[in-house]
Amino acid sequence: MNWKRILMYFLASISLAVIYYVLGANIIYFGDEARLLKENRVRAKYLDTMDAKFVTLNGNLKSLQERDAGIYRSIFGADPAKDLYREDVGQDIDLATALAMARDVEVSIDSIRSNLSYLGSSQENIPSIIPVEGCGIESISASLGRKMNPLIKSVVWHSGVDISAEAGSKVIAPAEGVVTTIMRDRTEGDIVELDHLNGYTTRYCHLDSIAVKRGDTLSRGDRIACVGLTGKTIAPHLHYEVLFNGKRANPVCWFFASLKPEEYSHALHKAENSGQSLD
Repeated sequence: MNWKRILMYFLASISLAVIYYVLGANIIYFGDEARLLKENRVRAKYLDTMDAKFVTLNGNLKSLQERDAGIYRSIFGADPAKDLYREDVGQDIDLATALAMARDVEVSIDSIRSNLSYLGSSQENIPSIIPVEGCGIESISASLGRKMNPLIKSVVWHSGVDISAEAGSKVIAPAEGVVTTIMRDRTEGDIVELDHLNGYTTRYCHLDSIAVKRGDTLSRGDRIACVGLTGKTIAPHLHYEVLFNGKRANPVCWFFASLKPEEYSHALHKAENSGQSLD
């Protein structure tokens, strides 16, 4: 009888040991298993956080794009170009790309906001096109800044942007305005100035065949003169200046209605890094 009782205790002990082992193996982790489990939990938590951030970022990006488009519509009275924003946001795009896109949109909005004080009462009075008919990004040369003057072989201040074109090419008004000045200068040649009645003044140098007179009111696209070689210059081109309340601005920044977004960025880089002017 005692043997049977001992045998039963022995079997019961073994059974309990097996149960404890199974429970311990599935609930309690040791060594590498515990470390891997902890790392997996950290990764899962990190991914959940990144997913939440991405969802928030995606929403913010779309909101920024909508605000940017709204400002674009208020200035130009039209929807922005379809290729202005990528359509795959939130699909095949990683977090780094989304962050970069968000920063680009924020920079765009900040740039527009910083220039809102330059806007007149009408979009027609804002100089926003390249003022030489048929010219694009390939014609844009040295912009505002210190450039090598090819005539005196010295670095001097360049007060506008050079737009290369064949002699006789049509120079056009970039916005509605009134002709205030027609003059001839030994260095800058034949000159016309327009007042756009909102603080903006634009200036055109090295002209030929001037087609306007003082007091004329022009609309965007109206002919002012032709590209010429008057004054001191090494090649036919238009030297073009934009001023706001008498202060010179980089004219390339006001070519946005003539260029696509990617062309606009390239034009700015090209003009700023051109080391020599044409006059």
